[in-house]
Amino acid sequence: MRARAWWLVATVGIAGCGGLPEDTAPEPEEEELGTLRQAEATGPVAWVRFGRSEGEELGSAVAQDRDGNVLTTVVFSGGTDLGTGPLGSGDPEVPGLVLAKHSPGGRLLWTRVFQGRAGGLLAVDALGTDRERNVLFAGWSEAGADLRAGELAPPVTLEGAFIGKLDRDGRLLWVKTLAGDAAFLANGVVTDRAGNVFVSGSVYEGSLDLGGRVLTATGLRAFVAKYGADGTLKWLYAAGESTQAGGVALDEVGDAYFCGTAPDEGGTGTRTRLWRLDSASGAVVWTNGLDDGDCTGVAVHGNRVVMTGSFLESFTFGGRTYRASETPGVMDSDAFVVAYTLAGEERWARNFARVGTGVAMDQDDGVLVTGHYESGNRVGGAVLPGVPGSIDNLFVMKLDRIDGAPRWVRGLPSTAALALDVSVSREGEGVLVGAFGGPTDFGGGSVSPAGNYDAFILRLGE
Repeated sequence: MRARAWWLVATVGIAGCGGLPEDTAPEPEEEELGTLRQAEATGPVAWVRFGRSEGEELGSAVAQDRDGNVLTTVVFSGGTDLGTGPLGSGDPEVPGLVLAKHSPGGRLLWTRVFQGRAGGLLAVDALGTDRERNVLFAGWSEAGADLRAGELAPPVTLEGAFIGKLDRDGRLLWVKTLAGDAAFLANGVVTDRAGNVFVSGSVYEGSLDLGGRVLTATGLRAFVAKYGADGTLKWLYAAGESTQAGGVALDEVGDAYFCGTAPDEGGTGTRTRLWRLDSASGAVVWTNGLDDGDCTGVAVHGNRVVMTGSFLESFTFGGRTYRASETPGVMDSDAFVVAYTLAGEERWARNFARVGTGVAMDQDDGVLVTGHYESGNRVGGAVLPGVPGSIDNLFVMKLDRIDGAPRWVRGLPSTAALALDVSVSREGEGVLVGAFGGPTDFGGGSVSPAGNYDAFILRLGE
């Protein structure tokens, strides 16, 4: 999963994880490292779907359930079409959002529409599923929104920040509104074996009551909250002021791994932070991080917790220094992926391309990383072609979780695209969602948006 910066909501003009595996045993604390090899310059595309209109759309969040069904949210202004007909009010001044469920093969199973108010913002930026294939969501409406969870169901009014749960057929089980005047930027929803719900995000400029605990921020402030299966708050962990959340993931015992971005000690840049939080109490077990960079995603499997993002200068990891640019006096951005053991020990690091936007891990020791690159950048040892002059080409890369060795990489050349969330199934099939505002090659030739920005849902094979 990953973070979406607050600027993205304003730029576009509208406002990622599943549960734990059922039968996987804890792995040994130490595994042998392999030999670094070059990735294959490929990566299978199973299918791609679009949200289209003359306005603006973006795919904001994605999750996959245990059957491989794909849950996504598409934010739009006025209306959108996922391929089966128009959705939304059609009024370009009215924001809307559709939560859609596709089968593993790409067939649209159902949609649920959130209808906002004219002039307001609306976002659902985090999705998750549990063992019963229920769907969890978290978001925020600036001026209020209505959710109709089924053709015969009456609309439910959502005010401000909200967290909710639908069953596998899209029927509303419960929704929780968080009282307060702060904006809420969600970026992670995961569930444990007991159905508890962990929500990560940032509170912005004000206060929110997260269920008996009020969190106040003068700017951005990152947090993780644990709720029971019925939506009752169990604990809250809040980072300091001027922090932004980058996602949450759970290990086999249910401890939470939470990453974020904080100001550096000099106050001129940013550094990443990674916390392990005790499942029962929310207490900090350990904390770690990098001296430079922004965290956009975290994932856990076996004895590895991995974090991705981007950095501008350099960081030291495992006794080695990694630099975004080897040219003196030149400041550039690089993506990073770093891996720790569950005890917080440093294991491996990689840097490449330009920006890392998300990460997910499967049950076959795969680490799926997404981000942006410039044409000719080397990603996983492979030189990727792209649109010359564009910094918005997209990449998807699969690494090995034990030693970070690359398995394959695929470039998606684009003049203007955003990779916003990524999910992976137990078997390793990934899904990437985002938006594209210019010609983009998703694997079958260049595709142009119908409006300013169209949403995309890209399903990858293994």
